Amino acid sequence: MSFIATPQSLHFDAPLPLQSGASIRGYDLTYETYGELNATRSNAVLICHALNASHHVAGVYEAQARSEGWWDNMVGPGKPVDTHRFFVIGVNNLGSCFGSTGPMHVNPETGQVYGADFPVVTVEDWVNAQARLLDALGIEQLAAVMGGSLGGMQALSWTLQYPERMRHAVVVASAPNLTAENIAFNEVARRAIVTDPDFHGGHFYAHGVVPARGLRIARMIGQQKQDALLPLAAMILAALAAKANPDAAMGVLMGGQGLAADRQLSFSRDAEREADRIGFQIMSAGGYDTSGMVAFFKRLQSANKVYGELPAFLSSHPLTGERIADIQSRIRETPLRQRADAIEFHLAKARARVLQDGSTTGLRDTRITFESQLNQPQRQQQVAAQYGLSFLALKQGDLAAARSWLDKARASMKPKEGVFSSAPASDGGAMFAGLDLEIKLAPGQPKEVAQQALEDAEQAVNRYPLSRALARQYADAMISAGRYDDATRYLRDQVRQYREDPKLHDLLAKAYSQQGKIALQHMALAESYVLAGALPAAVDQLNLARKAGDVSFYDQSVIDAREREIRERQRQDKELEEKVK
Repeated sequence: MSFIATPQSLHFDAPLPLQSGASIRGYDLTYETYGELNATRSNAVLICHALNASHHVAGVYEAQARSEGWWDNMVGPGKPVDTHRFFVIGVNNLGSCFGSTGPMHVNPETGQVYGADFPVVTVEDWVNAQARLLDALGIEQLAAVMGGSLGGMQALSWTLQYPERMRHAVVVASAPNLTAENIAFNEVARRAIVTDPDFHGGHFYAHGVVPARGLRIARMIGQQKQDALLPLAAMILAALAAKANPDAAMGVLMGGQGLAADRQLSFSRDAEREADRIGFQIMSAGGYDTSGMVAFFKRLQSANKVYGELPAFLSSHPLTGERIADIQSRIRETPLRQRADAIEFHLAKARARVLQDGSTTGLRDTRITFESQLNQPQRQQQVAAQYGLSFLALKQGDLAAARSWLDKARASMKPKEGVFSSAPASDGGAMFAGLDLEIKLAPGQPKEVAQQALEDAEQAVNRYPLSRALARQYADAMISAGRYDDATRYLRDQVRQYREDPKLHDLLAKAYSQQGKIALQHMALAESYVLAGALPAAVDQLNLARKAGDVSFYDQSVIDAREREIRERQRQDKELEEKVK
């Protein structure tokens, strides 16, 4: 049975000199004590905590479930450190986040939270602070100092700093210094924390945030470091057991490896659960339908039924059914928020309806659908129908009707006079601008209209810099206006940023053609064919480029290198096809 523990705190006004040359004053030390101090004050045992522990060594907190101290199996009545015999002290070190003064506390010198300004403290500094606490408690000599890991380092330091104030030292799983491997692991963990955008140079408390992502990565690294020691420990135990029983030795070895694998898998499953939780939070905060996560996992579950799913204890991910149940539970606990479709959705839907069937019958049915949609009470439906009729007229070559319907769609999106309403999140401006440019760049337009299209395209690109469609139309407008040099410069820059857009390569080839740069034209077309998956056609374009009269030595080198890459890809594709057969 565990006993009730009660934290205490002592304030120290006198400055504590630190190993760094700095000092700290006006600090608090939080501690707990267990058992009774005898009359001679000779039965005190100091237990030093490790990196991630605290002063709460043993016992439980009143009315708090699962609050056992980190060494509760060692300290208490009748336990190895018997509190019937010893007066046990657990102290929270300076710089910790469990009560003693640390970075989250106010600096008395400035009146602001310490943050990154908290001084560097060492094991020696912690031991000196513990000695001051013992002075305050009237304890001149300890019966023993105990600790594991970083706590063991403190126990060792006690033997060097205050040998006369202690009779025994119990050092568990510790060493006087870190190995190069430990230093490397710790440095990687530190870098994960300090590079987190929420770290803010160590002053994250002032910003009301915590570098949670960096801390998660650091914990993962620490877990991996621990797991790496398990197979080594198993090998040592197996070597010892081999003298008595070879079969037992093999069992120990395999058991150690299995335990290491299980710990790694368990941690990875926890990491995946954390990823699901964060993903759900991001989707919910962004206004997205979180039920989409359920639909995704159900599709994954269906695929697993075909190919099979590993047992839970062998998988690095939680079972798909478990993930579905977890997300469904989170959805039930989240208030329902309906989000209206953006106008761009309705405009894109109308555009797709025109493109899906270009036959005479298909276009007639599309017109009928749009005309019926004009009578819908929702403004978005009416605007989408007007936009669709404009695009339909453009496809049929009726530029006047296309212009008329587009103007009506734009006018319908404007708020009605005398009606108070909040501005929509989006007004479909980018798509309206794109269709407007399509109409002005259509065959049959006067030259002055094409020039106006160029000016409008430049304004649209500046207003909507992320629109890929407008960027392509801007390039097309420059070509139509005869500004070939400007077009090629712009398109080369676009191609460097968006290599996977075949339309950009087509436009670049068109611009090169107008400039009379035949080799470069075929090289640009080759890239477009590669992106379309037409590798033989791409090779043909490279051969045409190689034979062009204006091909340079540099171009020849580029062509040769690119052809080798394409042929290697063809070879790999052929091998894959043969494997499938």
